[in-house]
Amino acid sequence: VIQGTRVIIKGNPSYCDIDSKWQIQKEENKDCQNNYECKSNFCSNNACYDISKEMMETKNIVQKILDWFKKIFG
Repeated sequence: VIQGTRVIIKGNPSYCDIDSKWQIQKEENKDCQNNYECKSNFCSNNACYDISKEMMETKNIVQKILDWFKKIFG
């Protein structure tokens, strides 16, 4: 198996580590060295990070600001 390969094992998202062993992917804010270690598939500053969640929150904030401007300027 190639390092970084991801599969579901017994319902758990898992990846093949550097020693060719299956490991369960890590949750958000857990230490990581590579994207494939994270369930979110994104490792930043050595921590798993859910970038899609952040993007959705930013989108919601922007939408609230736009709605506020529409109320004022009609």
